[in-house]
Amino acid sequence: MTTVWMLLLCAQEVEGAKKLWVSASQWPNARTHETFAKDAVRLYGAENGTEEQKALAIYYTALRVMGHGGDYYQGPPGAESAVWDSWMIFHVYPKALCEWWGWFLIDSWKAYHGNWSFDPKTAVARKVGLNSPGETPPVPNAGSHVEAALRYKDADGVERWHLFDGNVGYFARINGRVATPEEIKAGYPTILTQPKDPPKPYFVLSKKHGDAESDPAFRAFLGNTYPFAYSGSQRRTKYRTDLDLRVGESLRRQWYEDGKPVICKAHKHIPILANLDGGQKYLYPDGTPKDPYNFPVQRPYFKTYPELGLNKPFGNAYHVYEPKSPKEGVYQIRNLYPYAESVVRGQAVGRVAVDFSLDEGKTWIETGEVEGAFAVDLGKGRWDQGLPSTYNMPDRDSQFLDYTERAKFDAVRFTGFQYQVRIRGQVSALRFENTMQCNIGMLPTLLPGANKITVEGEALTAGAALQIEYAWMEGAETKTHLETARSLPHVFTIQVNEKDPLKVKCLHQTTRVVPRETK
Repeated sequence: MTTVWMLLLCAQEVEGAKKLWVSASQWPNARTHETFAKDAVRLYGAENGTEEQKALAIYYTALRVMGHGGDYYQGPPGAESAVWDSWMIFHVYPKALCEWWGWFLIDSWKAYHGNWSFDPKTAVARKVGLNSPGETPPVPNAGSHVEAALRYKDADGVERWHLFDGNVGYFARINGRVATPEEIKAGYPTILTQPKDPPKPYFVLSKKHGDAESDPAFRAFLGNTYPFAYSGSQRRTKYRTDLDLRVGESLRRQWYEDGKPVICKAHKHIPILANLDGGQKYLYPDGTPKDPYNFPVQRPYFKTYPELGLNKPFGNAYHVYEPKSPKEGVYQIRNLYPYAESVVRGQAVGRVAVDFSLDEGKTWIETGEVEGAFAVDLGKGRWDQGLPSTYNMPDRDSQFLDYTERAKFDAVRFTGFQYQVRIRGQVSALRFENTMQCNIGMLPTLLPGANKITVEGEALTAGAALQIEYAWMEGAETKTHLETARSLPHVFTIQVNEKDPLKVKCLHQTTRVVPRETK
């Protein structure tokens, strides 16, 4: 019977489209590190600029899409493991700690140059580990910290390492260029407390521009910055943005949340707070933006939460799949983001058993039998009871990502966030509904003017068409655009007439596969 069910599963995947991706021309294309980095350089106007201008483009664009802080875990309630994949972090969560910030900048710079080497002699980017082993930190009991060193040639013709910190939010200048880690160590703390031409933002929790010591993280972390060490860690990411949709399947991604976060058990009492980025990281007390370059396009998405104040939210996404000819068998559900809710709805003909698997069909979890119209919760409701569920499940077998131990790294498989449902009995209707969490900064955002929307992917099958829908606001007016693609790639333009980015706000973008019209 298992063989029959697996054949049915494969048959369900015939009609549709594979590896879909939607990008917008005025926002960095987050399909891969390479597309992100090259778009960042293009959008910053640095394609023909210096290496420093290109590095700054990637640094500032990363600040546009990701917040600061956060600590994320995936897995069964109370037995979650830390997420180390920085590429996943940037797509799934709205804020990142230094480890993920550091590797995101490192990998983006590597991808831009097509050089993924870890050899210090040939690499273009390295991790800087702060609070070096065997050395006494200047600040007792202070935490460790991670930063990124990017190598490029300066205007004087000398190739150097340059230190960038995305999470705390700073770099330093010396002799008209970005300082090296060694130069910051030699000049610490004066090079940071009395900066020359400090960037914006400069220490995201500072009370005024240029005042490093007003950021409480300054001594807590950077007291340990010097001493520092170039890290030998060789982290690599396996998270991919491959998205497959079958006929009857859709993904709606929102630039706002519906109060449905994905958290670990330790954060159960602060679920929303754990996923928000505080407004104080973006504005000085007088309301002046800390980052004038990015703030105008971030501000429309900030939201005032009762008792929490102004915060940058996460996004909720909604996945729906309605098989056009539901029948007994196994159905695979797979997506880009972790699940907050998972519900199977349907109409049973007689008594029907609904089971699900979290390990690709190796073992099955029975939920019981249903009759008539049914709705079976596989997600948050079960998680709240400590039962196996789809809620906040990992996307692969292991989180081991360090390439220094090749065998363990190779054992890690990317599967996407997925589960399987087994229907035993006859059904006349079947619908899978999933709520997920995403980082709004990595979505294809519209801005004033002409936005060229590019839909990529493998060819649509003969019986399928692809619908792409956008909803956004220009001032108080809500606008929508619905496009149908019958082949890929497909390119179209959305014109945003409002000229002020503070008055332009994306609401949601939906991609769905439908039966192709027959003549």
